[in-house]
Amino acid sequence: MIDYHANITNSTHRLACFLSLAILATGLASGCASMRPTLQSVSARVVAIDFEGVELAFDVDVKNNTFIGLHTPRGRYALRVAEKDVISSDTIPATELPAGIVGTITLPARITYLSLWELVHELKNSAELPYEMEGAMIFDIAGQSLSLDFAHAGDLPVLKLPKVSITDVDTSGFSLRGTNVTVSAQLTNPNIFALGISELGYELKLGNVEIGRVEVNTPGLVDPGASCVLTARCKLAATSAASSVLKGGELGSPKLTPVGAVNTPYGAVSLPGQ
Repeated sequence: MIDYHANITNSTHRLACFLSLAILATGLASGCASMRPTLQSVSARVVAIDFEGVELAFDVDVKNNTFIGLHTPRGRYALRVAEKDVISSDTIPATELPAGIVGTITLPARITYLSLWELVHELKNSAELPYEMEGAMIFDIAGQSLSLDFAHAGDLPVLKLPKVSITDVDTSGFSLRGTNVTVSAQLTNPNIFALGISELGYELKLGNVEIGRVEVNTPGLVDPGASCVLTARCKLAATSAASSVLKGGELGSPKLTPVGAVNTPYGAVSLPGQ
C-alpha cells in the first residue's frame, strides 16, 4: 500500500530544503553581507602551565547569519612567539555553528619552552613573551567558499621558579646535645601571577654537608613580584658531620632549596626533578 501522505511530506521537506539553499545561494551571490558569517571576537586563555611550557586555547566567536547550521569550516592558523614561528596548522577543530547565533571555535596551542631555545635570554629574564596568532576559516555555503580572517595578540606567561636567598644563619644554639640552627631567608615570586607555596618543602645544605628536610614557616600565597620571609630551624646531633664542621668554624655557603609543588592559577605544578 502506498503511503501518499508520507510521500507528500518527504517531497515537501525536500522542496523546502531546496528552496532554502536556493535563497541562500541567491543572497550570497548577490553580495548580501548580512548572510555571511561574521567574526565577533577572539580571546585567549591559559589552559595549563608547567616548567616545560604553556597550553593556550584561542576562542574564536563567529556569528552564523544564515538560517541553516554550519559544520566545521576548513582553515588554518599560525602562532608566533617573540617573532619566532612556533605553530602552524591547516586543521580547524570539529565544530558546529547553529543557525542565527554566535558559536565558538576553539583552537588549541601547546608551546614548549624547548621550542623557544633560541630565545633563552628572553626566557631567563622575562616573565612574559609577546605572541601573535592569525588565521582564516573557510565556510562552504551553498556551493560557495567564504573566507573569514581572524587575529589576536597578547603575552605568553613563562612559569619561573621561586627564588630563595639566605639572609642569615644562626648557629649560636650550641650545646653538648647538639646545635640548634636557624636559617633566615627570603623567597621571591618572579611570576606575573600569585604563587601558592604551602605545598613546598625545603632541603638545607651547609657548605658541603647535606642536612636534609627542615621545618620552615611560610605564608600560603606570595603575590606576583613580591617576597616573603622564610625561617628554617633544625637541630644537629653533636656527633653529626655538620656539627663537626660548625665546631671547626668552617661553615660553607648555606643553601635552602625548595622541593615539592607550587600552586598557580592554572593548577598545581611540581618543581623540576620532583
